[in-house]
Amino acid sequence: MPEANRRAERLAAGLCGACGREPHETGKTRCKACADAAAEGARERRAHAAKHGLCEACLRRKRAKGRGNRCAECADKYLPAQLARDAARRAAKRLSPGGRQNLSASTPICDTSRSARCSAASRSWRSRRSASLSSGGRTRAGHVAMRIRA
Repeated sequence: MPEANRRAERLAAGLCGACGREPHETGKTRCKACADAAAEGARERRAHAAKHGLCEACLRRKRAKGRGNRCAECADKYLPAQLARDAARRAAKRLSPGGRQNLSASTPICDTSRSARCSAASRSWRSRRSASLSSGGRTRAGHVAMRIRA
């Protein structure tokens, strides 16, 4: 039986695709031993590529400047997929690109350096805040300091 068919059958049965044993966690496709072996192989591959200045994806061409650990061809091939995975991960965790928690799914993530609408909203907030502070209002830090002193 060809290896690809054997692997597909094992995965369909919920077993490790490489050896056929039970995966170490629900939803995983490898057992603990195969996962550890794959991780060690990836570490060795990255170390070899770094030592020789080669692309981590193809191990054939030299790394391109400004393309991370990949050559220009592999970076052009893999970068869009990587960006899509990163965006999906952020959306799943409801995190903004800056790492702040987005409290509501309907609240848009706003990059104030790029959006004119967001810049205007930010200026408006800053002006209201400075007016509040100049009229005797307190910041959150002021409230905390008042509680500590009391």
